[in-house]
Amino acid sequence: MTDEIQVEMTPKAEQEIRSLLDDRGMEGHGVSVSVDYADGEASYALEFSDSADSGEVTVDGNEVPVYVDEESAAAVDGCTVDYVVENGRAGFRVETPSVKESDEFEDSLEGHVREFLARNFPQIQGHGGKAVIEELDEDEGLLRLSLEGACSGCGISDATMSAIRNKLPRSVDGVDKVEIGTGGGDNTGMEIESPF
Repeated sequence: MTDEIQVEMTPKAEQEIRSLLDDRGMEGHGVSVSVDYADGEASYALEFSDSADSGEVTVDGNEVPVYVDEESAAAVDGCTVDYVVENGRAGFRVETPSVKESDEFEDSLEGHVREFLARNFPQIQGHGGKAVIEELDEDEGLLRLSLEGACSGCGISDATMSAIRNKLPRSVDGVDKVEIGTGGGDNTGMEIESPF
């Protein structure tokens, strides 16, 4: 067990999980939370489990036991699991701290870039890396970004850079082109603060 990782379950999420477990005859089970980084984006998965598997830690503080695999711990820490109904569809949603605290720069291009990275690429900070904005030319729509720290030499850094290069211009108005690399920056740029 650990009190280092925090995952909050809303009362509605706990109620729905208990109801699903009861319906399936799985009383006493909990929920395993993990993160997959397909195409450089974080995708959260919830699965019912009777106990923590090897490589998972138990998160204290919820009525329903929560298990987190050690590799996902940094990206899951501080998240909130909620149950929502939107547009006639119901389901569980994992809200990251960056999503809930993303309004710090919301009225600027820099803020939109920071928010995009925090929402879509929590693995950068979660794995000990950092994203440094080397240049943001609003007139040209050009963003020069460097992934540093643990990102240098990371096995998924190429996929992460490709995903950022392709998705950021489609998601952030005012950015038309992204030039991105790992390390080698002069560290005079603007560091994307970790939400973790």
